[in-house]
Amino acid sequence: MGCRPANVLDCLIISSFSIVKRMYIKFLLYCLVLVFPGVNLVAQLPPRGSIAVKLPSNIFFNEVTGRPYYPTEGTVNGTPFLNKEWKLCIIRLRDGRYFENVPLKLNLFNQTIHYNAAGGNEMEVAPGLITGVQMIDTSETGEKRVRHFYSGFKSIGNNDGNTFYEAIAEGKAHLLLCRKVRMAEVKVVGLATQKEYQSSEEYYISIDSNIVKCKKSASFFIELFADKKDEVAKYVDDQNLKFRSEKDYRRIVTYYNSLWKLAPGSSPFNELSAEYK
Repeated sequence: MGCRPANVLDCLIISSFSIVKRMYIKFLLYCLVLVFPGVNLVAQLPPRGSIAVKLPSNIFFNEVTGRPYYPTEGTVNGTPFLNKEWKLCIIRLRDGRYFENVPLKLNLFNQTIHYNAAGGNEMEVAPGLITGVQMIDTSETGEKRVRHFYSGFKSIGNNDGNTFYEAIAEGKAHLLLCRKVRMAEVKVVGLATQKEYQSSEEYYISIDSNIVKCKKSASFFIELFADKKDEVAKYVDDQNLKFRSEKDYRRIVTYYNSLWKLAPGSSPFNELSAEYK
């Protein structure tokens, strides 16, 4: 029922009171959202690109949609995974956010990340969504080993931007190990042809936004690190490096990085809490 002209002033007062009341109720609701975390998880997300904040795994499960994975074990011999068991990891998404305590496995056959979702369901993340993984690997002796894996490098050979590399040495130059698994058919005398996973390893150097495959020669590294050519050549001779193993690759890259006064272990994950170092 509308107000009569004689009561226009009263109507204005009542209308103003109603508006103020609605604004006060909205303000209270807004405060409740901020105070109680379970009301709205989106309100808790840090700015895009933040690396100082690690979000809990439950937010990761809510935000990342994977597809169900159906194991091939039993039909194909071997495993497509780097790690058969779940490993707790810190991960970096493509948008720059970090999540901690996410149980992961790295599938080397299709270069994807698997996670253990709520309820124990194994899910596969779409390629390109996760660009960095810090894995806490525990040996049989109980010693913890921290391993870093990255994707997003330029395409080279059969590797594309979704290919994961393990960082063996980090700094101005990065020594990267690329592990891959392929499916092969193997003929066994007296038995039907069987399928099995076969693994391979290749080493790469990433420097100045470029990536090149390592060669087993001193001249390759001397030319690659031409800006410190004399120092690198002398180090190769003094240390009698033959470049037949990862050890020599690691030594030359670490030495080159030291010439730039950069920490050999420099990593985006180093800004996170010490418990993961």
